[in-house]
Amino acid sequence: MELRITDSAILGVIIARRRKERGLGQAEVSGDTGINRSSWSRIEKGDMAVDIEQLGRIAKTLDTTPEALLKEMRETREKLEQAGYKAAPKQPKKSKVGWVVLAGAALGALLAAGAAAAKKSDDDSTGE
Repeated sequence: MELRITDSAILGVIIARRRKERGLGQAEVSGDTGINRSSWSRIEKGDMAVDIEQLGRIAKTLDTTPEALLKEMRETREKLEQAGYKAAPKQPKKSKVGWVVLAGAALGALLAAGAAAAKKSDDDSTGE
């Protein structure tokens, strides 16, 4: 069975990574955005999509723009598709949590590898 990735899962991983890079906890950002803690957790796991208003509040809290978050999501989806993963079609309410967790792990590994490659490239260019 092929692994399929949702845009919500990709965006959730990006949001979680940016939150952690800024040293913020889920409780802190959920309070700043007006999104309850449980919903924030579901967003980061890719179990819950965000609407445009929530995306605007999330972006502001993470010191970025909705456009930047969506651009990173599209670029990440393209990289995943090039690596052989497929975008998931909209699914009925029934959750496939196991696949979402697996997809999140694959996405996390891909993003971590990209960050490590970028750091190595930066280190190489500065001679460190």
